[in-house]
Amino acid sequence: MGGGILLLAASTFVLPINAVVPLNSAFILASQFFRVINFHRYILWHIGKPFVLGSVIGAVIGVHTFSLLSEFAISLMLGFTLLGMLWMPPVNWKVPGPKPFFWLGIVHTWLSSVTGLGGLLQGYLLRGKFTRQTIVGTIAGCMFWMSILKIVGYMSVGFDFRPYLQVIGLATLAGFAGTWVGRRFLDHISDDQFRVILRWILTLLAVRLFWVAWSLY
Repeated sequence: MGGGILLLAASTFVLPINAVVPLNSAFILASQFFRVINFHRYILWHIGKPFVLGSVIGAVIGVHTFSLLSEFAISLMLGFTLLGMLWMPPVNWKVPGPKPFFWLGIVHTWLSSVTGLGGLLQGYLLRGKFTRQTIVGTIAGCMFWMSILKIVGYMSVGFDFRPYLQVIGLATLAGFAGTWVGRRFLDHISDDQFRVILRWILTLLAVRLFWVAWSLY
């Protein structure tokens, strides 16, 4: 939990800022696929189908928005989004309107396409009365298709994934290794310790993004 966010932030140390956001979709694709395979019975498709349909629109608008941004703007937006996700107080909210998950798919995917971070669907499911398996499966199903749409979208606006194929392959293998280690490490740390450690690591990474933005200004 939190690995996708940490991966995105850590990637800024070794990759150009304007490549980090598109590549994050490719980095998490394999792990989401295997979660879909393992949890497909638990996916709530009455949420997933309209969300994915909304993601088509969100990805089109989002990748074009992203293509217009400078590295300075991307660094700032990513830093502020990280801090917002980490430090905003929890809010109990409901998705309004007659097609709530369609609109949620648009907004979530737009935000994810621009900054690499969405978080809206996860926040909704985590505050609902769903089982852990349902949450993991539904998020995986939605994020898998959303990532594919984003990858296609980034390619359509000129981003070339080919120079990074080796990096994507290594990141995928490292992700499997990290999952194996994380499962065993998780038994030796409390929920509170986990939240505190993750929050402060990501906060420091967000501060670094502001420093990067300052250096690009």
